[in-house]
Amino acid sequence: MAFRENLLQKIRIDQLAGRVLATIGALGSEVKLDKEAMRQLLSLSPYSPQRVRDLDLYVEETDAPVKKILVLDNELPIYRTTVADVAMRKSPTVGEMAKIWNIIKILRDSDVKISRKADSLKAVQDESIARLDLSFNAEDINDIRRDGIRIFGDVRTAQGFVTTDLDDNQITAFHPGAMNASHENRVGDVADIALGIVAPDGRDGMRAHVEQFAQAGIPFVFDPGQGLPLFSGPELIAMIDAATFVAVNDYEGRLLAERTGLALEAIAQRVDALIVTMGGEGARIHAGGATIELPVVPAAAVVDPTGCGDAFRAGLLYGIVQGWDWERTGRLAATLGSIKIASRGGQNHTLSRDRVASLHYEVFNAYLW
Repeated sequence: MAFRENLLQKIRIDQLAGRVLATIGALGSEVKLDKEAMRQLLSLSPYSPQRVRDLDLYVEETDAPVKKILVLDNELPIYRTTVADVAMRKSPTVGEMAKIWNIIKILRDSDVKISRKADSLKAVQDESIARLDLSFNAEDINDIRRDGIRIFGDVRTAQGFVTTDLDDNQITAFHPGAMNASHENRVGDVADIALGIVAPDGRDGMRAHVEQFAQAGIPFVFDPGQGLPLFSGPELIAMIDAATFVAVNDYEGRLLAERTGLALEAIAQRVDALIVTMGGEGARIHAGGATIELPVVPAAAVVDPTGCGDAFRAGLLYGIVQGWDWERTGRLAATLGSIKIASRGGQNHTLSRDRVASLHYEVFNAYLW
């Protein structure tokens, strides 16, 4: 495969490994392994499936008589032995159990078991990636998909400068630059869009993209943000009616209600969901005639609110794409916002599925993945 395809496959391998890792519990845990994700990962690995007795085995692709063999169960053990030996140890027959030497092997498998749980997952992930040629040259970089990206040589990239006071009030100075030409990018220029978001952008671009998402039947979030003052009440109503979801903070919600003459409850009735974030007071999701109150997820430190709304929306988009219910989606969004506020700057925080899942469980006493 070319570099682009290999890079996409590596990303897929990492994503699948992350899904599986989030479902690997401690010894004796009732957490069930995501076997479907593990099967997909193994299909990209140097292991071939074999069904032996009642076991799902994945056997290293080699001609050697002794092979690495993974058993797809909640423990994810990998053995270095033969298929027959693994079958006897993991699913012995009555006749096999009648032999004392076999009983010893069944009870003490450390002579052939080389890894289990997260260690086995990491081994499969590493071996899968090792098969990929990730070397590249300038031509490979130029081949990476760039539809939806437009470059202008005579203007600068949009720039925002956010000033935050000690009470976390913010003033933003913004130079739109090339963003004023965002309307030249069309939704139809990009294939296979599952979900969109129309966030603060050039005025013409926001209007055009709302219309194009709606015409294409693509669900999208209308997130007007700082772009709200650019539109009249009738324009905002038309954009709300075209949207699937609307997301605002509490100040933007009041301004949206004022400009449109519609109460937030009335706006909520025009979309599948209205999401309102309220800073230190949590968030509300209005959907299906009900209101879900989301508490604040305590942060390790309150350092900088810049980018918290973006982190929250990342959680919303992920939950929507995954088909989650609104409570689960909102909890993920709140968790991401909490992690972000502990770092200075809009994009200087780091995330991992383990960190997100751990904080979510600590606050909500529920598994996220």
